Amino acid sequence: MNVLRAGTIYAAANVAAAAVPFLLLPVLTRELDPAAFGQVVQFMIIMTICIPIAGLSIHGAIGAAWFNRPRETMPQFVAAAATLVAVVTLSVSIVTFGIATAYPQLVGGLPPTWAALAAITAGANVLLQCRLVLWQSQQKPIANATVQIGGSVLNIALSLFFIFALGWGGEGRNAGITVSACLMALFAVCLLARSGDMRLVSAGFDHSQRLYADLLRFGVPLVPHALAGAVLVNADRIAVSTALGGEALGIYGVAWQLGSVMTVLTDAATKAFTPVAYQLLQTNTEQARLRIVGIAYTSILVWPALALLLWVLLLFLGPHFIGPQFHGALPMTLWFLLGGAAVG
Repeated sequence: MNVLRAGTIYAAANVAAAAVPFLLLPVLTRELDPAAFGQVVQFMIIMTICIPIAGLSIHGAIGAAWFNRPRETMPQFVAAAATLVAVVTLSVSIVTFGIATAYPQLVGGLPPTWAALAAITAGANVLLQCRLVLWQSQQKPIANATVQIGGSVLNIALSLFFIFALGWGGEGRNAGITVSACLMALFAVCLLARSGDMRLVSAGFDHSQRLYADLLRFGVPLVPHALAGAVLVNADRIAVSTALGGEALGIYGVAWQLGSVMTVLTDAATKAFTPVAYQLLQTNTEQARLRIVGIAYTSILVWPALALLLWVLLLFLGPHFIGPQFHGALPMTLWFLLGGAAVG
């Protein structure tokens, strides 16, 4: 498949997946008060922090193994990876439950059951990534994008069902995230087994030990790096939750989600442009090199200008988009938009 087309497909899928929180904001900010919305943000913080530990970056090991291991050994390698993710996720959820019970201030007052479910959701997301990253290595962007978009639609549908049909409020949103992630993880495992990309094979205890050892050697050293990255990304929300409480976190979380539209746009543009850049570099001409530099320099002006334009639009249109209790979040969106512009 054409590299540009594949990059565009991945970018569109990422935008669709990242748009879920943004699309639900008009509903959540009218149905939930700031404190309840703060619990939703807290759930997502814990889930994000648990991903590096519960998942051990094993989806990255699968992506690399596709190019480094004999193809006939891949099904058993993927099966070992999925098993390890499941075992580690269960262990992390138990530890998280204990921490939330003994030190509730560390999880922003989130109930221990939801803290444990956040860890399970993290592991479920990694299992889904195992399927997606293998498709990416196999150059199957359409299948990858279809499952990503399907997962996003399921996330929205279940969240709305739990919030309105069952009247669960903020817990309904958390339940929608958890149940959709677990269903998509189960679906991913079924797809892996059906395609033959995952197969349990009895190859002896020593061989199985080597597989798990390889996975642990890959994943464990990455935990500090990945965990530090997750904490760094969430450091602002953790600080707000600790210093100001759940209600302030709810308002701050709305500003963060509104401002993240810039990050989504820059991420999509980067993923779409990367294959173009490689194609231009492969031509190895002065014109191609100048074009890459020109695009880079132009982006330095375009992204901040777009951020300011979006901020003005949010100030005027935001009051119609989000509930009145959250209007105080609108002025803060400027900093998130400018941060996304810097990333771009």
